[in-house]
Amino acid sequence: MRAATLSVAFLLVVACVGREPTLPGVVAPSTPPITQQGAVDLSPVGPTTFNGQPSGTTILRVRASRADGGPVYAVTIVFQVQAGKGAMQPIVTSTDEQGIASAKWTFGQTPAVNIATATGGFATSPVSFTVSTFPADSSSAP
Repeated sequence: MRAATLSVAFLLVVACVGREPTLPGVVAPSTPPITQQGAVDLSPVGPTTFNGQPSGTTILRVRASRADGGPVYAVTIVFQVQAGKGAMQPIVTSTDEQGIASAKWTFGQTPAVNIATATGGFATSPVSFTVSTFPADSSSAP
């Protein structure tokens, strides 16, 4: 009889496990679905092709925007020198409230075609910049 009592008690415990009490009119909150950030479009702010002098500098600017054209804040942008042995400062930055990121590009010391790119987060394609550097015209020196 003792074994039968223990069996009945065991079955009652097993039957109750896993059940949550329900209260009338109370609904558990639902978790919103996780959405992936959409594609970001990078576009140049200003010219992408121009001339300069060796060791010269310029400021590169790109704008990150959503599909609807609105700015995207805090997108990580990487500026890289691809050709011309120049330097970029900073290399990694973020967009501001208007979706703009910028970096100072110092060109290489010798005449060359200098190429730099800006890429970012979920950007669909990079922005390329090209500067042809020529030495200062020495024929006009006194």
